[in-house]
Amino acid sequence: MDSICFLAYGGVWIDEISRPDQPPLQGILGGTVIWATLGARLFAEHNSRSIALAPRIGSDFPPSAIKMLQSWGMRLQIHEEGEVPTPRGVVEYRDPHDASKRSYRRVTEPLHLDPSHVADTDLLSASTVHFFDTPSAVQSQVQRLVINRTDYLAKHADSKTSTRPFIVWEPQAKSCSLDTLDAHLETARIVDVFSPNHAELGLLFGDDHVDEHDKTKIECYASKFLQSGVGPSGGGCVVIRAASQGCLVFSREQNPVWLPAYHKIDRVIDPTGAGNTFLGGLAIGWIQSKSYIKAAAFGTVAASFAIEQVGLPTRRGLDGEETWNDEKVFERLDSYFRTAHLSTNEGAVSVNKLQR
Repeated sequence: MDSICFLAYGGVWIDEISRPDQPPLQGILGGTVIWATLGARLFAEHNSRSIALAPRIGSDFPPSAIKMLQSWGMRLQIHEEGEVPTPRGVVEYRDPHDASKRSYRRVTEPLHLDPSHVADTDLLSASTVHFFDTPSAVQSQVQRLVINRTDYLAKHADSKTSTRPFIVWEPQAKSCSLDTLDAHLETARIVDVFSPNHAELGLLFGDDHVDEHDKTKIECYASKFLQSGVGPSGGGCVVIRAASQGCLVFSREQNPVWLPAYHKIDRVIDPTGAGNTFLGGLAIGWIQSKSYIKAAAFGTVAASFAIEQVGLPTRRGLDGEETWNDEKVFERLDSYFRTAHLSTNEGAVSVNKLQR
């Protein structure tokens, strides 16, 4: 049985996409769990079973969506919640020419997956996990995850797997404010990667005018988290996602590094889910390279597949080779390593290692 590399905690949603002067698009599969899992799955062509997905769904979840997820070949553990409706929401675009001007509205209550839902299963052994939640929820879930994971590993006499996975935390925008800064600083100390976008980072410091181009300000705010400490021993990383400006990668051991976005702004069709997808890719990149910069490069390439269309990218398998949106993921990754002036040789090592 393949070891599990990745599991995302959070919610699955069925969305309606509403744009000015266009008929709404119905039944679009999304949610942080789906998008983050996509980011990890993109890099698992030959070991897709190492990616786990455990969605909590309602009785009205579309069978076509289940079939599509099954086609990805992952470790799929579906939690059907009886007569509870599947979470649904509406993505509303306010400007037909600017995809960043959008809002999200919940229509039904969420069904979040947390560590209690996978207790005493091998999903607890995932080497990397992604959380999208508030500081208090993440603190509680990390504590529960470590306890459940320790019990599971002891029960199965597994002394090789660490009792603590590599933890990636993406904060919720609604929880980012000056009033919650201390809570975010405290929670960042128990995760390995803290990754808000540039606007969310600004809101934590009471600044609602942080532009993605203001790199000096973004670095200044990010440094406050490093000073406080990211990760149990302070060796974690802050990754700030800054839309068209790519991302900032910053740790105590590494001066601030900016990686460019893969696509220019005119290639962005719909940015929904791009941040989640980025972090799923980053998690797999970390497993392969143990480098925050290279991991962020994986994340950047993963996000590029999320923004090229409305909804999820199209996967095809032909003659034993997999493509997404008619491109091979590792070819795009190798191209990005060259574009970002990362070591091509080292990039190729990461690619080859992952494909085996």
